Amino acid sequence: DEGELMTIGSDGTVRLNLETIDTTDAIDDSGLFEIEPMNQIIIGRNVSLYSMVKSAIPETSIWFARDSNGYIWNLALSFSNIVKCLFSFHAGAIQGMDVSESSHLMATTALDSSVRVFDFLSKKELTVSRFKQGGTTLTWASDMVNTAGGLLVVGFDDGVIRLLELYNTQSLHPVVGRTRSGDAELRLRQAHKPHNAPVTAITYERTRKIMATGSADSTVFFFTVGERYRAIGFVTVPGSKAWSGHLSHIDAEVALRQARKEKKEREKRLKKLKEQKPEATEEELQEEEEELPPLYISSPPSALHCIFYSTPGSFWLSMVHTLTDIHYISKKLELDRMHKEAEQRKQEWRKKLAELQSQFQALLEQNQSLPEHIQSKSILFAPCCSLVHCI
Repeated sequence: DEGELMTIGSDGTVRLNLETIDTTDAIDDSGLFEIEPMNQIIIGRNVSLYSMVKSAIPETSIWFARDSNGYIWNLALSFSNIVKCLFSFHAGAIQGMDVSESSHLMATTALDSSVRVFDFLSKKELTVSRFKQGGTTLTWASDMVNTAGGLLVVGFDDGVIRLLELYNTQSLHPVVGRTRSGDAELRLRQAHKPHNAPVTAITYERTRKIMATGSADSTVFFFTVGERYRAIGFVTVPGSKAWSGHLSHIDAEVALRQARKEKKEREKRLKKLKEQKPEATEEELQEEEEELPPLYISSPPSALHCIFYSTPGSFWLSMVHTLTDIHYISKKLELDRMHKEAEQRKQEWRKKLAELQSQFQALLEQNQSLPEHIQSKSILFAPCCSLVHCI
């Protein structure tokens, strides 16, 4: 604009030079010319500018700059150099989102390491909290878990889960109703690190007494729900990842009574065998006890997308294949198809061979029934086995 050269960078600085490009001249044969900025504006720390446009208003010094950290800046590049943040939003795709059961509030998280709470009726952001790790999933706890209705459970890409409570900064009571922008604040209530990889799902079982978290480290961790969440333990699932979608209706029996269930089922099977063979000893019954079907693990293992109970004792799994899995499966399917076609061709050749052998045997018998002086000697001396080797 009017011969001005303006540059922006990931250091959050805007630099201006009022000299025109046409008057520049290199001091040596390198063709390089270093321009010292006449003026510079430092927007702020942790600002990374990557695009900038001038306002459409004629004869204005207003520019709009976009920040890769999720901001849009209003820059008055005049002698005053006034900087104002117009908008703040997530930098990149939203990884987790949930809404409150008792109010018109919504919470989101993303890999930009922020957790944001919005009032979607007034279309305003109430508060934002930033962390050192990116957020990967988020659940707004039910009113059965937190009567104030302001508890968020957020999973992060380092395997940490944080319980954040939404407070009103004036009264220090959890937010329930409508709140003005800036009057709310997220405060850390508790933190755990149950996983060694990104947390991919968080859910409560139907009685809200147990919370389960899934992760890309192929584990599902269980917690008791209360004023303080306490760890119960974890189970490992087959595959390269735990499910990365929604965990629904995780039964507490999975973690708390699994061993007891297996023992009861085994006792029932032994009792049934005892009724069938009352004279058998305990050792013989154990030998005859039916083994449980082996756990199916796909080769290569596949990620679990979601899991839910259908009927007591039964559940559904939805599995996700990576690009490597798809490539492997397509190659395996093609190889299986080739083997099947080869087997079909072998069967056809065997059928034809059997027909030829039958025809040859009939021809031999017909030749032998003829008078000796008119029998064909070439057929008599043709070994039948040669036909088999030839085919």
